[in-house]
Formats: sequence, C-alpha cells, structure tokens
Amino acid sequence: MFEVQLTTLPEHLYNKFAHKFLYKGQAGSLTKTDQIVLDMSHGISMCYGLCAMYMKEKLETVRGKGDRHAEDLDIEEIVSDGNIFLQNLTVAGTSMQGSSLTLKPPNAIQSANGLETWLDKTLEDTSQKLLSKQLRVAEKQLEWMEKQARQTLTDKEEKCRQLFYPTNGLSYDWYKGRVAERVAGTCQWFLGHENFKKWLEQDSGPLLVSADPGCGKSVLARYLIDHELPKTKAAVCYFFFKDQDQNTISQAFCALLHQLFIQQPILVQHAMTEYSRSGDSLKTSSEALWRVLEKAVQDQRAGPVIMVLDALDECVDSNFDDLVTKIERLFQSKQPSTIRILLTCRPYVEIIHRFYKLVEAFPEIRIPGEEESEAISQEVELVVVHRAKELAKQKKLAPNLQDLLVDQLKQVKHRTYLWAYLVFDYLEKKQIKKTEKAVKDLFSSLPKSVNEAYEKILNKLDDDEKMKARKALSIIIAARRPLSIIEMNFALHATYSSTSIDDLDLEPSINFQSYLRQLCGLFVSVYQENVYFLHQTAREFLLATESQLADSSQPRWQQSITNHEAHSVIGEACVGYLSLFNHNSKDDVDTTFFNYAAINWGTHIHEACLHATIAPKVLEICDPNSTSYSAWYKYVCKAQPHNGLSKDLISGLSIICYFGCSSAAELLLNRGADVNAANSNGRTPLSHAARNGHKTTVNLLLNRGANINAADSDGQTPLHDAVWNGNETTIKLLLDRGADINAADSDDWTPLHDAVWVGHVATVKLLLDRGADINAADSKGRTPLHDATRNGNETTMKLLLDRGADINAADSKGRTPLHDATRNGNETTIKLLLDRGADINAADSDDWTPLHDAVSNRHETTVNLLLDRGADINAFNSKGRTPLHDAACDGHETTVKLLLDRGADINAADSDGQTPLHDATRNGNETTMKLLLDRGADKNAIDSDGRTPLGVASDAVRYILIERGAFY
Repeated sequence: MFEVQLTTLPEHLYNKFAHKFLYKGQAGSLTKTDQIVLDMSHGISMCYGLCAMYMKEKLETVRGKGDRHAEDLDIEEIVSDGNIFLQNLTVAGTSMQGSSLTLKPPNAIQSANGLETWLDKTLEDTSQKLLSKQLRVAEKQLEWMEKQARQTLTDKEEKCRQLFYPTNGLSYDWYKGRVAERVAGTCQWFLGHENFKKWLEQDSGPLLVSADPGCGKSVLARYLIDHELPKTKAAVCYFFFKDQDQNTISQAFCALLHQLFIQQPILVQHAMTEYSRSGDSLKTSSEALWRVLEKAVQDQRAGPVIMVLDALDECVDSNFDDLVTKIERLFQSKQPSTIRILLTCRPYVEIIHRFYKLVEAFPEIRIPGEEESEAISQEVELVVVHRAKELAKQKKLAPNLQDLLVDQLKQVKHRTYLWAYLVFDYLEKKQIKKTEKAVKDLFSSLPKSVNEAYEKILNKLDDDEKMKARKALSIIIAARRPLSIIEMNFALHATYSSTSIDDLDLEPSINFQSYLRQLCGLFVSVYQENVYFLHQTAREFLLATESQLADSSQPRWQQSITNHEAHSVIGEACVGYLSLFNHNSKDDVDTTFFNYAAINWGTHIHEACLHATIAPKVLEICDPNSTSYSAWYKYVCKAQPHNGLSKDLISGLSIICYFGCSSAAELLLNRGADVNAANSNGRTPLSHAARNGHKTTVNLLLNRGANINAADSDGQTPLHDAVWNGNETTIKLLLDRGADINAADSDDWTPLHDAVWVGHVATVKLLLDRGADINAADSKGRTPLHDATRNGNETTMKLLLDRGADINAADSKGRTPLHDATRNGNETTIKLLLDRGADINAADSDDWTPLHDAVSNRHETTVNLLLDRGADINAFNSKGRTPLHDAACDGHETTVKLLLDRGADINAADSDGQTPLHDATRNGNETTMKLLLDRGADKNAIDSDGRTPLGVASDAVRYILIERGAFY
C-alpha cells in the first residue's frame, strides 16, 4: 500500500543519513546529494501527511455514506501515482549509490542535479494532486453533511410527519403483518409475467393485478413489498385496504406519506404549507393529502418511488373513483417523476371498468390473474401436496393413502389458497380411518368451495352455541376496527340490562380466546391479540341485505346477518357497558372496553335498528347529569378534539341528534325537550344532526319546529353544517324545507364557499342548481373560484367556470384566482385559467402580477409558462420592482438566469433607484451577483440615496465588486 510505503521510507532514509543530519554543525555543509535526500525525506513525509489525512479522516467519513465508486477511483489513482513516484525515486537513489539496477532510472534522474529537478517537480505535482483529491473528498463530505442537516426535521416538521401515523386503532404495518407469508414456489405466475418485468424496468407507470377471492393477492402484495421490490432501490410504500376500518383514501394517503417521509425526511417540507393551514384536520382531507403526495413524489430528491395499494375492492365506494382519477392525473402530469404504482383488486367488471382510461394510456397495465387460473391452481397444488404430507405424518397415513388423498383433492376445480387452508383445517380435526374406502368417503364429504367450507364450520355447533356464535360474528362484522381479545370478551357479554361488572361473567382472556376459536372456528383469527375475520370472503358470506334475508327459504349461515343487526348487537354492548358507570364508581368498572365504547357507541346505535327497549338506556348515558355521560363525553372531547362536539355541557337532545339516534330523540322530545336548545356556541340539535348527515333526525327536528336558519356563534346555519359533511340527501331536505342557500357566516362564507373548500363537487353542483350565488364574496372579497383555485381542485374550477364564475374577480387585496394558482405553482390550474381568459398581467393592490408571485415562490415551470403566454417580464409593482428584482433578492440563480434569457431588464431601477444587482449584493448572494455582472449589470448604478451596489454590499461579497472595478 502506498500509505505503508510512505510511512516507512522516511524512516529508512533518516537512519541511513542520520549521522550527517544530527551532526550537521560538526560535519559542515551537506553535500548536494545529501541535501537532496534530506529534501526528499521531508517531501515524502509531507506526501504521507496529506495521504494520511485523506485516507484516515476523509475516507472513513465518506465510506458508507453514499456512492463509493468515485471515492474508490480517487484512491486507486493516488496509490498508482504514489507507486510510480516511489519506484522512480528508489531507482534513482539506488543508481546514485552505485548499486546494480534491474530497472534503469528515468533519463531526467541520471545525476544529482537531475534528481533535484525531478524531485522538486514530482513533489510539487504529487502534492497538488493529493490536495486536489483531498479537496474533492472534503467537498463530498460537506455535501453529505449538508444533506444530513437538511434531513434533520424541525419539531414542527416531526409533528407533521407523526400526524400521518395512526394513533387510534391499528396501523398500516399491522394490516400487512397479519397477511400470511407465501409458500415456497408460489407467486411464480406473477413474477414471471412479462408485464411485471416491464413494469419493474420502467421509471414510471401503473400496474393493475386482478384475481379471484382467495387466490393470494394480499399474500403476493406482502411478498413483493418485503422481498422483491426492495431490490429496485426505490422507496417502497404500501397500504392494505380493509373493509370497515381501513377503507378510505385519506387513510391510504396518510400511510403512504408517513412511509415516504420516514425514508426521505426532507420531503416533509411539501406538507408544511397544508399543515400550517389545516393543522391536525389535514389527515382527513383527501384533496390536501393528495396535493402533498403529488408534490413529494415529483421532487427529484424523492428518487424512485413504488407504491403498493392492495384490495382496492375494499375501498369505500364513494372514494374509489376519486382515487382512480387522482392516479390518472398523476401519470398524465408533465411534471417529471419516477413513481410506479401497483394495484390489486378483484376482477369484477364494475371495478375493472373504472380503470379504462389508465388501460387505454398504458396497454400493458393489466395482469389478469383470473386468466391465469390454471397456473394459480398448479401453485395451489404445491400447497396441497405440502399440507397432505404434514397431514399424513399427523394421522400416520400410509404413502398410498397420502397419494390417494392428494389425487382426490386435485380433482376439485377452481382450487384457491383459501379453500386449501379451510379444507386441511377441516381434515386435521377429523378422525380418518386408514383405508382407501374411508379416504374416498371422506373426500366426498369435503367442501368443494369456500362457501361450503364456511357453512360446515358453523353448522357443527349446537343451538346455544349458534346463538353465541351469531352474536360474536355480528360484533366482528360491525366493529369499526379489530377488537382486542379483552375488548371482544366485554362486547360479547355486555348487554343493556347489565348493572355491574359481575353481571358480565367474564372468563380469563387466555380461556376466552380458546372459547372464541372453538365457537367460530376458522372464521376468526387472532393476530397480535386482535380479532378479525380470516378473510374478507367470510364477512361477505355472512352479510345480507334486507331483501336477501327475506328471500331465504331455509335456515343457513350464508347471507344471514344484516348490517343493521350487526350494529345493533355491538351498539347494545357499548351502551350497556357505558351504563355501568351510572351504577358503579369508575374504580369498580374495568375500563378495557371503555375507549372503544365511548368513541363508537353513537355510530353503532345510528346504524342499528334501535328497538324501544334500549332507547331509555341511550337517554341515560346522554343525560348531562349522569356519571356515565361525564365519563365518556370528556374522553371523546379529549380524544377527538375536532369532532364538532363542544367541551361545554350541551343538552341531551343535542348529543342524541349528533349521533343520529332518532328514536331516542323522539322519546326525549315527547318528554318535553327544547328542540332549539343551544349550547354556549349557539349550536342547536338541528346543527349537530345536519353536520353529521342524519336525514331522519333532521326531518324529525324540522317536524317538531326546529329553526332551520338558526345561526351559531360563527354565523353558520344547519345548511353550512350539512354542506361540510357533503350529505346530499340532508342538503336537499334542508333546501326543500326553506333553508337560506346564500346565508353568510361571520366571515361571509356561504354554503357554496364551504362546499368548494372541502371539495365536494356533487354538493357544489347541487347548490348551483338550486340558485347559489356563484360570485358571492367573503369578508376578504374571495369568491368560491378563489377557494377552488387555491386548493387546486380542477374539477370544481371547471364546474364554476362553466356556470359563469368571474374568472378575474379580485379579492380585497386585488388578487385574482390566477394569482392564487401561480403562488401555488399548479401548472394544471394555471393553464385552465389562462385557456378560459384570465388576465395574465392582472395587478393586485401592490401591483404584483401573477409573474411576481411565480418568481417569489420559485416556481420555474410556472415562470416559463407565464412568459410563453405573454406575461410582462418587466412589470413593475407598487415599489417599482420587477420580477427580476425579486429573483435577485431571493438569490435564486436559476430563475435569474431564466428571466435574463427571456429578456428581463437587467438594470431596471425600482422606486428607490435600486437595481437587481443592489438586491443581490445586499443579501450576499455571490452566485447571483456574479451572474448579473457577467451579463452586463451596471456595477456602479446609483440609487436615490447615492449608493452603488458596493455601497450596500455585505462583507462576504464586497471583494468581488472591488475585483470587478466597482466603486462606492
């Protein structure tokens, strides 16, 4: 190694000539040769010092912190140069000592003078090379340190990032973890598919994978996430949709953002504007979340990103089309990005058809697993053979019986992984007679489909067990999230008639888990102490509509439980549990089930067919004077501070109407409750019912004389509340009953402003159809079009413009919708406004044009777009400042160059006589300053106070102006 050679050579030279060096005074002047050798020793020591500094300090820092290739090349070059230098030096020194040589010294080193000249030059060249390389590595080290500093989040940024990780309920990683690992040899039908291989090689694009239920889509998704996709070096983010509890696109976007910000912390900057504007409510706004996600993945610093969205068929139907539209828009955008999205779903026509635009744009997007049934069936066969071997060992079956069983199972058509799982669980619990006839008879009794297997699992129960199983399955169907084993224990045993914890007769959790599994069989799985259905098909097998239930001619489990019944069961359990606090002190009640019951009881009661016997219990826990009310209400206000409930005590009627418990509300009204009773914020029972879209309760209150236009302390009416929720049936009811469609709140926001702000396009259309003022201005002069533009909601903007919205409406600061669009840098909305005739040079009250906004916010693409469309590049604001002034002041070199290339006046003077060069020098922007000077900026321009750029320059850049000949 060069380093070792440099370390030892000076020592050898020193030892050889030590007597002359140590006794220089006695020996007199050194000979020419000795002096050269001494200089050579010092030179080599200097080289060693530089090399050691490079290798020990810089290399250790750089290695492992990024791409090592460039650094490795630098090291190889240093070693090579050093070895050549040492070889030449050794050859020359040996030659001058008269020793025999295998190699001949270079021609330039045949004499002492030659050695001195060569040594001086070589040492200088070597030192310069080492210093140059050391500088390069130091720069790389500094670059890495700056990157790490940028990746360190502020407290506010960290709080924003954590907002996207669920604190209530189960997290996105839990849902992935509960999916089974693949069996070796499976998933090959997908991994070998040409469309998958092409998608992996692409920089960007979608991939849609469909397959029948039970064919392992989620198992495939987990395998890809854990094993295959990380090989691409992309940031991999995922979300597993789950019916009931993880089924909205806002939940999906939060999960994707959290994972992306964990892997690339710097990207959280794209969320800060929305977070500052909306706070914690950002996590429920799908529009705002998607804007953040779009900006983040389009940031070059994001690098390649892969997103996996599993089980789209379990997404809330009202969200599905919105999600597809957003994905289409992402891949249609001209903003460069390296994002790939993998989607899985069932192959149902009504689902696949919604992707037709993506399929047209990306012909190779589809991988239809339903057309690979033979390949999947063969892979299922691997599972069958594997499980049959295990079963044979367990049951001590002879090889011929094992083979017979496998042959019999292979005869089943449309085999799926789920079917195999259910069948072998059934077989493991059966006593198997060890004869061929018995095995054949056993096969004839096996379920040939998943539904048949489900029916067999539950039919083995006796009547009492069936009743308990029905209750347990109803609870799992309706639960808003998977319940823990302990919560499930309470839910199964609590009733509206319970008065103490002893009435519940709870058994220990470990025993209850065994009991639950015995009761429900394979329908129920427990993962990390949480209870859930084995598969989505289990829920679908049980659930029935009212008409399906009525059509059932014989007792069966399939389609036997309605949604209303399921909610009624768990709702009764929640209310019964909460009522315990009215009969016992809080210390006497186990609070394990409290959090779930407090948060969710109202939702379940609203969804249930509430029978009269439980209504009094509902009134009991909603009585502001009751212990139960105090317990759950305070908890809900703390746990969900943005749920619309006031922390101040409100009437029992308002609470009941908030949750939409119409039968309990009617009972309370019959007892004389005030239909217009308002809390300290002026909100009435009608406000609460309308806010949550409870049409039946709204109708009841109106029939009982509720004031339809009652305004709260913020001036908002029940119609404002209904619009925020986007419940069209409730909005129509209020309008039909005479609600003021243009009622203005304390900020002069009309219901149309609200609808536009939250992005409910259907509600916007409904209000416009009913005569809402499309150009109504709020207290800041902003119209609904301003709000739609600010939020980047292109669909709403088009609707408003089609209906006649004033495209150049100016707010109280003179700002038009185009100003809002350019400030946000939303290219799509800018083009839409310009195409529809927006004034590209509209000036606000400070004479800022849209171009000023685009430049100040560093939106280069927007700047180019505006200039292409004819924006005045030298427009003056009220202080005489042009866009170039703003760019120079901000130190944004790229924008400065862009404006200069497009003809901006480099010496334009503002109202103080200052040019862009004054701005750049005052703020110490060295690169911008040099660019302006190189382009011919007047370095001696004098402002109205007689100051030149040098006169206002910061200390850091003053020398540059002096070197360029500037004067004060």
